[in-house]
Amino acid sequence: MVDVVPMSLDDHDRLIATILGLSHATNITFFAALSASGEPASRLAGMSSTTFEQQLSVAEKVSSENPSLYFEIQRLNPYGVEVLDRLQAIAAHLANTVRRGDEAAFAELMRGE
Repeated sequence: MVDVVPMSLDDHDRLIATILGLSHATNITFFAALSASGEPASRLAGMSSTTFEQQLSVAEKVSSENPSLYFEIQRLNPYGVEVLDRLQAIAAHLANTVRRGDEAAFAELMRGE
């Protein structure tokens, strides 16, 4: 069953950019990074963790979807690039946190702070 949630068009676009855009981008980034690793996904899956298996399952589903539709969801939403920029900034912050060995900042990221 679907609930109808009244909202403005601007609220819809902002929320959908996060709900769809961020989840699509995260999964596209995940399977593109796997591909760039040079390791076959089947080899990685053979020695994976529960987290990896679940993420791989979702990413495989996303990768089998219509690329044109997913591109339109990203490109046509006025908040789409903002969400991608946020994802990129957080990924860079995560890399810098690990590079510095800052466990407290890492924990903050894991808590969503």
